[in-house]
Amino acid sequence: MHYLFLRVVKARDLACNTAGGTRYPFVEIKIGNYKGTTKYFESRKPNPEWNQVSAFAKDRIQSLSVEITVREKGNGQKVDFWFDAWLDDYGPLINHVTSAGAIGLQKVTAADMVDAQGNWRGDCFESFLLVRVLLSIAAKRGPLAHFASDMVGWNLREDRKFTIKSAYESLDEDRNMEADELWMVIHNLNSTVVLEEKDGQDQLADGAKVNTDGARNRVTGLSSCGGVIRNHGGEWKMGFAKFIRICSVLEAELSWDSYVH
Repeated sequence: MHYLFLRVVKARDLACNTAGGTRYPFVEIKIGNYKGTTKYFESRKPNPEWNQVSAFAKDRIQSLSVEITVREKGNGQKVDFWFDAWLDDYGPLINHVTSAGAIGLQKVTAADMVDAQGNWRGDCFESFLLVRVLLSIAAKRGPLAHFASDMVGWNLREDRKFTIKSAYESLDEDRNMEADELWMVIHNLNSTVVLEEKDGQDQLADGAKVNTDGARNRVTGLSSCGGVIRNHGGEWKMGFAKFIRICSVLEAELSWDSYVH
């Protein structure tokens, strides 16, 4: 069998997110659906060195590009263990719970689920998750209190920066809009937006404007959505609101058209 070998040597000019100038960096290598990581280590230098080799089976590589990202270990104190998407490729763990009502509704952080040495407290969650999920958690080193503070990032992009395009691309692209009752209501209201200039300002003319929003309780995960539709004169035409279920912030904000009928 042939392999592709990649050697990670070092990084340059890394920023520091902790007091005292200490870093806990590691490198993530991704080729298609395959991912490898280096070991992390404590460093006060802006140019850490790993000199570590990763091997990828050549007959299983399905991509012509290699993504290399330098990351830093977080302390887990801001990460919601059940509702944040912190475990690679699984999304929020609440979606994989076999008995959701048993976990309680109080917030539990990733830091709460490890001991002082960073070992996972499996007795707190192993009865609620499938074996394959538990194995993925076991393979991931738990956070430690002296690691860098957690940072918010958009996990649908490798650079962790939010874009509207990436958000909508994550939705079902094959959705049949013609069969969606709400979208047909919008269409019948002549939803094409036309701008005309009046008194030096652009105005909506002969169109309809839809304002939507979603809300999610961070503690319980319960979510709802709603919105209003007004014509070009600002007159109210219809409104809608609906309780969704336990879901992610993304689903609550962008998937309202899936739930309102």
